[in-house]
Amino acid sequence: MKRIFTLFAALTLLFTVSGCTEKAAETKKLPAEYSEGYANIHMELPEGWATEPVWITESEETGYERGGLEFWPEDQPDVRMGLYYYTAPYGICGTGVTHEELIFSSGHEAHLYWEDLGESTYVYVFFKDTPGEYLFEAHYIPTEFWQEERETILSILDSAVVGEGALSESEAFAVAEEECTKTYPLSSRRSRFDHLTGQWTFEFHGAPGVVLQSVTVAPDGTVVP
Repeated sequence: MKRIFTLFAALTLLFTVSGCTEKAAETKKLPAEYSEGYANIHMELPEGWATEPVWITESEETGYERGGLEFWPEDQPDVRMGLYYYTAPYGICGTGVTHEELIFSSGHEAHLYWEDLGESTYVYVFFKDTPGEYLFEAHYIPTEFWQEERETILSILDSAVVGEGALSESEAFAVAEEECTKTYPLSSRRSRFDHLTGQWTFEFHGAPGVVLQSVTVAPDGTVVP
């Protein structure tokens, strides 16, 4: 499995989330890249921030694996956060969670969830309709830091391009649906993305555990025999 990380010389590019501060928009950017198969992330960090690639196996029990870019302000190395590709769907729970819809300047949409726990805050951003699961996580970062750096963090995520070279779930499903011999209810659909092959597999279930039809779609939009 090939993993690539590059950090180039500083450039000046303007990528901003709606509502970002003028300061964030004018900051010099440091492009960074992570890639493993069809799981890939390209994004830009403000000058004064550091980053490194990671591949993490959460545990054998959960089966969660994730790879991506962790980043932090150089003067606050303990305040780490990251944008990751997850090999399996990820969920959160909580009673005091605030939810916001994000639309980045690229037009890409995402869900923002965060909860203020007093001195600390956790933040998640789920990217919509991507090849597999792309998730920003900041676990228990100082609340004051989140309040002060929220727009900078969102501008970093606004610059992110993920899953290049693969079909989004909606694109792949449109192909799979054409291949189906009948129309199935949405509730019967199960989808899975393989980041090593770039293939989407859609299964349509009847009774629990009974697969009525399965369709696999390649990155070029063709159906795999």
